[in-house]
Amino acid sequence: MPRKKYHRDRFYQPITEPNPGSITVGYVRYSSEMQDPVTIVTQKRVITKFAKEVGWNIARWYEEPEQSAKYEDVEARPVFSQLLKDAEAKQFQVVLCYTTDRWSRNTALTLVSLSRLRKANVWWATADGQWDLEKTQQDGLGFLLDIQMHELELRQLSKRTIDGKEERAREGYHNGSPSFGYLPPECPKAPDGASSTWKPPRMPVRPDPITFPALVRIGELTAAGWTDRAIADELEGYLSKTARFGERLLTKDTIAAIRRSDFPCEFRSGCGHGTILTPEGDLVEGKHQAAWPYELWNRMREVKNSQIHRPTKEAQRRPHEFSRIIVCAACRRPLRVMIPKGIPYYKETSKVRKLDCPLPESLSVKAANVIYQFGDILRSIELPETWREMIAERSSQELASNEDTKRIAERRAELEAEQKRLVTAFTKGYLDEKDLDAHMEEIRAELFTLPVLLERDVEAIRQASLSVGKRSQI
Repeated sequence: MPRKKYHRDRFYQPITEPNPGSITVGYVRYSSEMQDPVTIVTQKRVITKFAKEVGWNIARWYEEPEQSAKYEDVEARPVFSQLLKDAEAKQFQVVLCYTTDRWSRNTALTLVSLSRLRKANVWWATADGQWDLEKTQQDGLGFLLDIQMHELELRQLSKRTIDGKEERAREGYHNGSPSFGYLPPECPKAPDGASSTWKPPRMPVRPDPITFPALVRIGELTAAGWTDRAIADELEGYLSKTARFGERLLTKDTIAAIRRSDFPCEFRSGCGHGTILTPEGDLVEGKHQAAWPYELWNRMREVKNSQIHRPTKEAQRRPHEFSRIIVCAACRRPLRVMIPKGIPYYKETSKVRKLDCPLPESLSVKAANVIYQFGDILRSIELPETWREMIAERSSQELASNEDTKRIAERRAELEAEQKRLVTAFTKGYLDEKDLDAHMEEIRAELFTLPVLLERDVEAIRQASLSVGKRSQI
């Protein structure tokens, strides 16, 4: 049987549904801790049922709990990003999700992710049977409307949430998880005979009998001139909880975040209530008990302002070439830049931050040594004498073989002209702002999926490739 030829450069890539028995994975997600994790179980059940009807067996699950799908940057969703990388590495043939809004609520990311799956020849489908890769190409407009409706719903929900949090804050109640030193409010039980829609009244957070004395002590030690690290060592054994790291021991970083917070500070002298920061940035009187009296809070600010050592202009301009690039080989956390006595180091700080790391002690390396070692690596790479010609030839072939270049350029020009036309209509009053935003969002989403073309001909690219590296030899 002749082998079917695969045209990698074609804009339209046909892909058919894989046969029964293909390696299949499932992707499940729920948005935040406010949602019930049971939704993960429900998604898995529906996806498994759909897969069995087609003849696929789920080999692996990609679970992303408490993760919003609003982000446009795929790296903001680590499990989702790993799924796409595994798909491109040919680790499976099919990926299933519950519905399109569980996959992504961002139009650009949805289109880009499905494009990556299509190029990797990986089949995608929703367990409700409404969409798959082939249907998204056959009814592209309908699919675009569907995902934009989900994105619009998310924006509306976000606006209502912000308004609700603003109202709650102005009434003196906290938003989100309680701060260090406090416990969630103890709400009363529903009275006998209460309706199913009964909700408990709003209640303030209450002091934690274990950590509230430590919170008071943080304020006293700060006002006495103690450093954040010294306070963390003094209060060793207490745990703080953050969304990023979960529960961990107090460190200089967590102490700094706690003492900067307005929440434990008395709003005004003698009121006894803490301070609430509203989403709009206003400070209002809270209904919770303050940990730091107003006079103590002012002393804390005076002490910290006197301890600030602002970096010199030379230090602010000094680049650190490998910042956030070098990582610890054991725990994979980025090394931090330290400058003791004016000499820059890259240091592993897990022990200082009281995070787990297999290494017995914190190691460091001089920044100058890193630069020399990187230079040795570059010098060890030997290129063939004709490397410029090879790059020029490859660039020429890729540009010449792209059959869709002209069509993509024409489509880009059409979309850009449509953008100008819409702006003109809005300026003249023929189009309201809501319709303008909706049309512009559609155009931006399609522009995002189109590749950016180089405005050079084959000869220009060839000459640019041949000139690479010549300046360094002069």
